[in-house]
Amino acid sequence: MKKLFLTLAVAAASMVAFAQESAIELKNAGNAELKAKNLQGALDNYEKAIVAFQAEGEDALKAEMATVYNAADCARKLGKGERAIELFTMCEAEGYKADMCAYNIAKSMEKMEGKDADRKAYLEAAVEKYTEGKAASFLRKDLAKFSFDEGKAHYEKGAEILKEVASAKPEQYAEIQGRAKEEFKLALPLIEKAGQIDPTNKNVETFVKAIKDQLK
Repeated sequence: MKKLFLTLAVAAASMVAFAQESAIELKNAGNAELKAKNLQGALDNYEKAIVAFQAEGEDALKAEMATVYNAADCARKLGKGERAIELFTMCEAEGYKADMCAYNIAKSMEKMEGKDADRKAYLEAAVEKYTEGKAASFLRKDLAKFSFDEGKAHYEKGAEILKEVASAKPEQYAEIQGRAKEEFKLALPLIEKAGQIDPTNKNVETFVKAIKDQLK
């Protein structure tokens, strides 16, 4: 009986060693594919490595967040948004490059249809959570772009309305200008908000001045 237990113990130890070797080999294979710029090949190997590390236990996978991050980045670059978000979220939860994970989650959403509202909400939460560093700056820029683009659209609509004056009768001028001013009024707070979120946006000052000139 003792001999049987010893045999089983040795077999179990061998299986664990084999699994560890397989996970590491798969990770290394992924790294090699990534170095060769074969993103799909890298992702395939990383995904298998993640499964292998998971099989070893929670701690084994936690120690390999760099591999998970690499897999997430490959997935993002390959346009596999949902999977990229899952993997970056896993890394963020473990505190591995958390701010960059947040930025890349937002970037993954950017390329997915119908995700604008979700992305905006995610960015609003992320800029509150991450306030310092390069990634925080990127997050603010992306969030500010929502307000800036919306404000710019109203400004451009107002400018387009003003063009109607060229073919209008004098008695119609006031009505046309009134409609245009309504668009400019909508544009101003949105552009100003963009500047508050991202003070480095050089276009904000230009647009604010142009809008205020139209509202005089």
